[in-house]
Amino acid sequence: MKKILYFSSSKFPIAGLAGAIHSGMLPEGKESAVSVLWNLPFMNSNQNSEGVIISLGEDKQGNKIFALSVKGDRELINRLIESIISIFKRAPDELYLVNIKFKENSFVRTGWRLCHSALLAPLGRAIIIACFKKIYVSLSQLVSDQKEVTGKLT
Repeated sequence: MKKILYFSSSKFPIAGLAGAIHSGMLPEGKESAVSVLWNLPFMNSNQNSEGVIISLGEDKQGNKIFALSVKGDRELINRLIESIISIFKRAPDELYLVNIKFKENSFVRTGWRLCHSALLAPLGRAIIIACFKKIYVSLSQLVSDQKEVTGKLT
């Protein structure tokens, strides 16, 4: 059993979406119902999940799935996680890091900010849903590719 950590350098929890696809919380390959999207724990606009490792359950092989979204340098995140692994004397193959290289655009940033406003949250959600629909197939393919790789590593 491995621990798989999806991470991104975005305030928007795109790593959480990838992890949710991997763990089966969102369907792979086809767009999810909007209601399912907003019921995911990291999509709650009242909570700031940036910089917090979120547990997303297990995949079919029993691997534990996690997500981390932190605005900043991807390489810094990699070095930080590798340092933590070495401090706790964990084997490097116990944790598999998946770098989500999708760039957040101005629409995603604006929508995410608006979601945190009580008055403008409906507009923010509409923007996020439009962006989500655009990237879902590509994000799902990235997760599918990672599942193949991690399946071969076990």
